[in-house]
Amino acid sequence: MRTRTLFTILICGVAIMLSRATASAEEHEFRYKAPDAKSVELMCENNGWKAVQMTKGDDGVWTTKVSLSPGTYAYKFLVNGTDWVFDPDNSNKKSVEGVENSSLEIK
Repeated sequence: MRTRTLFTILICGVAIMLSRATASAEEHEFRYKAPDAKSVELMCENNGWKAVQMTKGDDGVWTTKVSLSPGTYAYKFLVNGTDWVFDPDNSNKKSVEGVENSSLEIK
């Protein structure tokens, strides 16, 4: 009986820790206006610079939402698969391996 009680307490503690970790992540919407672009992808260090496809709205603004934990993240937009572009609406910068990028801080 005692072993089962300790196991239950341990499982509950892990569940609480996981829910707190998940709760600290914040969904952020990235936006980039490029009405003539054929494709726009978000490239961000939070996921090892793997492309996140963005969706084009009727207004020519491309958007995507990404869940980010607190921290400072470097990112750029990849336009038409060839052009790495700073976020024109964000003057904050972060250098990663000698390459300057736009920067976003999640508190």
